[in-house]
Amino acid sequence: MKPIKRTAELAPLSREHHDGLLLCWKIRQGLKKEVTTDRINAYLLYFFDNHLKQHFREEEDYLLPYLDSSDPVKFEVLSQHDELVGTAIMLRNRVNESLLNQFADLLEKHIRYEERTAFPYLEQHLNTSDLSSIGQLLNKPNSSALSKYADEFWT
Repeated sequence: MKPIKRTAELAPLSREHHDGLLLCWKIRQGLKKEVTTDRINAYLLYFFDNHLKQHFREEEDYLLPYLDSSDPVKFEVLSQHDELVGTAIMLRNRVNESLLNQFADLLEKHIRYEERTAFPYLEQHLNTSDLSSIGQLLNKPNSSALSKYADEFWT
């Protein structure tokens, strides 16, 4: 598959999507290596709290307001965010291999949807000024929260 060319304004979110796909891989690696689900879940929730919640908020605050409330792309992105948040809530209450796999599958599906459908749709429908405004809001230093986690169970 050919790499997707992203506008500079949305590129920060795409780079964060790479981190999300890496989370999916780490969950699956941990399960494959038979690491305890509690250790995997601790990292998942750490990543969720220190990265994904903010990422979802930025998409919802900076991108989605440009789409009409009846837009199917907006509806799908919000639905997927809700489903991921709901699964994370379930993982706070109980953890098992099935729920961890479910979260990884949902997150990967969500990222693929945004990269292949939602972002190209936005790039096509937003004018240069709107994209510039979004880019200024997203222009921030990379978070170091992802590199501070001590238990690298996936290695």
